[in-house]
Amino acid sequence: MGWRPAAAKKERPTKEFPLIRTLSALCKNEPGVLGQMALECGKHDANILSLAAGETENPGISRIVLCVDGDDAAIDEVEK
Repeated sequence: MGWRPAAAKKERPTKEFPLIRTLSALCKNEPGVLGQMALECGKHDANILSLAAGETENPGISRIVLCVDGDDAAIDEVEK
């Protein structure tokens, strides 16, 4: 059986099909910010499934979009 997100079955997440969330953040466009976000995910046991980062219309601001999986508590901590 192939992988599928828990949302497709409309059931609570399990270890086989964990909760997946997409997080979007606006941050300062400076070195180290992306690394800090990745460290926060690791610190709270949230696995990064995909990541995209880029400059916004304002060159001083970047948008970072993360798809992460993990349990509710881990992802809630990353969101903070």
